[in-house]
Amino acid sequence: MTLLASPLVRVLDVAERLSRGQATVSELQEALPLARDFCLEGRSLFALVSPGLLRSPEVDRILEECRQDLEAQEEAVQTMEVALQQEEGAKVALAAGRLGEAATRLARGYGALHEEEKKERIYSPFPVLDHFLKVGLNVLEGHVGRGELTGRLAPVVALVGRLERDLRRFEVLYGAVEVARPMAGLLGSMQAGLGALMEYLESGSRTALADGLKLLGRGSAAAHELLAEMDRVAAASRRGGHAYLEELRRALECHGQGRLPWNLVRDAWQLVQAAERHYEQELDAFRRFPLHPFLEADELPARRALEQVQAELARLQPAFDQESSPDLASLEAAFDALTGQVAYLWDRIEEEMARYSEAPAFQELRERVGRALSGEPVGILLRQQLLRFHEIQQELASQAAQGRLEGGLGSELVSLLAVQDQAWQVMLSSLEGADLAVLRRGWDLLEATMPRMIEIVRGMRQTLEEARPAAPTGVTCMRCGNANPSGSRYCGSCQAMLPEVFQAPTEYTDILDGGASEEGTRLSNLERLLAGLELGQATPEEVLVEVSALEEMSGKVQRSLEQERSRAGTDQEAAFATRFLQLASDHAQGLVLVREGLEVGDLPAAWQGLEFCRVAAQGVVGLKHEIDTALNS
Repeated sequence: MTLLASPLVRVLDVAERLSRGQATVSELQEALPLARDFCLEGRSLFALVSPGLLRSPEVDRILEECRQDLEAQEEAVQTMEVALQQEEGAKVALAAGRLGEAATRLARGYGALHEEEKKERIYSPFPVLDHFLKVGLNVLEGHVGRGELTGRLAPVVALVGRLERDLRRFEVLYGAVEVARPMAGLLGSMQAGLGALMEYLESGSRTALADGLKLLGRGSAAAHELLAEMDRVAAASRRGGHAYLEELRRALECHGQGRLPWNLVRDAWQLVQAAERHYEQELDAFRRFPLHPFLEADELPARRALEQVQAELARLQPAFDQESSPDLASLEAAFDALTGQVAYLWDRIEEEMARYSEAPAFQELRERVGRALSGEPVGILLRQQLLRFHEIQQELASQAAQGRLEGGLGSELVSLLAVQDQAWQVMLSSLEGADLAVLRRGWDLLEATMPRMIEIVRGMRQTLEEARPAAPTGVTCMRCGNANPSGSRYCGSCQAMLPEVFQAPTEYTDILDGGASEEGTRLSNLERLLAGLELGQATPEEVLVEVSALEEMSGKVQRSLEQERSRAGTDQEAAFATRFLQLASDHAQGLVLVREGLEVGDLPAAWQGLEFCRVAAQGVVGLKHEIDTALNS
């Protein structure tokens, strides 16, 4: 499933709703300019990036397809604009379809280019220089014109200049000539490389271009290694506190002694500003964490600490503009608070992740709820997860009602499950109207039951573990009597299916275990029953009871997915629901084959139907992973 950019998603969504009479022309007119701008920006980005991709027949093929798709995108948007002006609804819908197809192909093309790029050799550890070197290699081989190098030279010159300033500041602040001298030699080679490139741009000498690329590539690779050594020297001489602040203090002291020019002090000041931006990005990353809605209160002190650092930086900025040495004490205190609060936030994440380590099913559900509370489009997956959780609740409640739980836990568990059932109904109802406040209330109700639920399930697991019989050392074939190793599925002598041996406790449903859904458990039950039928240890009627239960569950899932598809807000969400529906249909078809095989006494057909079901179930797992990956990217 390819996720498209939001400007295109909006246009496609409005165009689809317009075709059904659920949107207005003005809505589409408002959405089209953003889509047009996005397409133009995409063309500019392609022109910037593509010259740096080392050419191969496959890269050239993909690039040409991407160019065509970029043009198709722009043409589709233009067609939609004209069709709207002429009030031709059919043409609008047709152009929207072409736009969606072109955008999807383009996204896949960029993915293919990325895969090809990963096969390329890295010529420099500095990304801006690596891109420049690859453009230069393409120029040497005649794939692109030398004009592509001109606009990319300035950032490379700036990089070399920055490295030279870093070296000079390092020499003054820390000495260490054993590191500084080799670095100076490497920077000299890089400057020589820049000189050769300038000669090429003036004279067109291909030899000068080849020499320049070689000097820049080799010099930057070795310089990058020495930068790490410079960092180690600086760390060894640090007197405490934050490295960037200490370097700024040293720079101010050396400037006061006349040993360091002010422009290098300003570089040290910029490192402090970069540290503030780093922590701001850390907090933004925390805000994107799936459990963020449950940790918002923990974030507030860190946000206040960041604001204090920003206020201190703003207060000190005039001093650096005026080339005066300010007092950094209050800035250090602000950074102390900020770094401490950011570290606390990541500790809280680890704490929350460990909190339900015994309950992977609940942990997974909590993450999905967190994403929904953050506004992510996870309604389809959340609905499926809630339904699965509810099925497990019901199964466990049934077992408790039958008195199958030992140690007096039954009545307490029933009470907890009743509260969980209420929470489930509240959460499911929130999806009908996309009411996040209701979803949060249902979640809070559910989470309140979990500490005691974990204790009870822990006791259930212990009881089952103590009751587990000793593992058998082998399996005897009932047909020929051959002794087979434990875990064997088929007899090594006559190839008959072997009876299943005891592998793990199955007496109680484990509501906390995320390893398998109830559907997965029932498929395993169906497999055991079919094996028993083949060995004469089960009857067709017993197997059909399990098939009926699976058919009922399959029907619920399909009805739910039909509802979800009808409520989908975007084409992407509808596509997700459609793919889920196809897998659910494949699963249902597998059950039909199982039933037909049982009714006519054709066991191979029944086994084939079971395999259909398993493939569909694996497809659902893969699709969920695909959606999660796309949402996290």
